[in-house]
This record gives sequence, structure tokens and C-alpha cells, in this order.
Amino acid sequence: MLKANNNNLERDIIIIFTSIIIAYFMWGSPWLTSFFESLEQNRYIGAFIAGIFFTSVFTTAPAIMILVKIAEFNSIPLVAIMGAAGAVIGDSIIFYFFRDRLFADIAQVIKLPRLKRLKHITRSKMIRLSAAMVGGLMLAIPLFPDETAMAMMGFSKISTRVFIIIAFFFNFISILLLSLGAKYFSS
Repeated sequence: MLKANNNNLERDIIIIFTSIIIAYFMWGSPWLTSFFESLEQNRYIGAFIAGIFFTSVFTTAPAIMILVKIAEFNSIPLVAIMGAAGAVIGDSIIFYFFRDRLFADIAQVIKLPRLKRLKHITRSKMIRLSAAMVGGLMLAIPLFPDETAMAMMGFSKISTRVFIIIAFFFNFISILLLSLGAKYFSS
């Protein structure tokens, strides 16, 4: 089973690098320019949709590119809010549909008997909240697998309401900082 995880890891790394290469070549394309011009009327809807794709390590690079382009000529805080709202949707999809698979992968790596020994630690509210906040920090780092953050948040057994608040906050901060950084370095 560990060999299967290595194959998954190799496949995931290839997909990530392919995503980055595609985003790089799309950056100056005429197609993308016309796409952004068409979004002029619906720019915040575009930020919301890009936010959904901002969450998966496989689609983060193109989503960052789109969010930064939209923020270049629009209100950065509004783009960050709409992008973060979309990111909460994307994170929720990952959280609810993939947390069991991710938890199984993590459990296999750290070996289940050790996990049982650590079970009492997860009962502490402070430890669970800390794990959720670390997961949130992981969300704020672009190109860091949100899937890992979701597994950590699932492991912390936080409520859906707390998950949504943490996911929105950290995605908002991430998109805001990326947009501000891009605007600063482009001027």
C-alpha cells in the first residue's frame, strides 16, 4: 500500500508542475486577454470562480494568475472577498469528499497504532483548535496542498461553522497578499 501512495505522490507532483507550466504560458496569451476583457462586466463573479479553483494544489497556479489579473484593475479587497468566498466552496468540496481518503493516507504514513496512542491528545479543545489554525495557515500558502490542510482540519474535528470561518479568513488573507504583492511588483 505504501508503494501505491508513492505512485499517487509522483502523479500529483507531475500534475502540479504541469499546472504551473500551463499557467506560465497562459499569462501573456491573446485568449487570456480576451477572456479578461469579457470578465470586465462580471469581474467579481470571475474572482469567485477563480477562488473555487484556488483551493486545489492542481489548479492553484492558473487560479492565482486569474485572481491577480482581475485584482490588477479592480478593488483588491473585493476581489479577495469574492475569491475567498469561492475558495470556501472549493475547500468544502475537498473537506467533505476527500477527507476520509486523506486521513487514510496520513494514518498509513504515521501507522495506525501510533495514532491510537495519540487519540487522547485530540480530545483537548486547545490542541484541536491549534490543529485547525495550523491547517488554516496551510490554506494561506499558495501551492501548498490544501488537501493536507483539509486532512488536518478533519483530524481536529472542528465544526462546519468554524471550518468555514477559518477557511474564509486564511484564503482572504492569501488572495489579498498575492494581489497586493502583484500590484506592488508590477508598478
